Amino acid sequence: MYRVLLDGVSIECDSMEEAKRLARSIANEERADAHAKPRASASQRGSGFDARAAKLLRLVREAGSNGLPGAKLAAALGLETPKGLGPITAAMNRRLKAKKLEPSSVYEGKRIGKERGWFAKEKIDEALTLLAA
Repeated sequence: MYRVLLDGVSIECDSMEEAKRLARSIANEERADAHAKPRASASQRGSGFDARAAKLLRLVREAGSNGLPGAKLAAALGLETPKGLGPITAAMNRRLKAKKLEPSSVYEGKRIGKERGWFAKEKIDEALTLLAA
């Protein structure tokens, strides 16, 4: 198992080749984003993203102290695997940091057996309020 750390989010890959592909993909996306013209207004892009990020945080908050396994969280968000959570949380972390809120005070990901679990932290309600604004 290989891990790629992206904006404070650990993304697990099954092989070194998959980790390299992910890194290349992210680098290519960033280059393309730097040169691309916006397809939608910032408010349109932000509102859809913020709704998905808010749903993720609401699900984590509702799980309580037991946390929420990554597979259940991914399924609730319509993702095929928990690996799909990485890009969502990376973007959410950037958004939270831009609003002066440290992601590590909002949620935590830690192992529950063989799987990663998601746990709410003390500032999750503040994050939900910021994403709704």
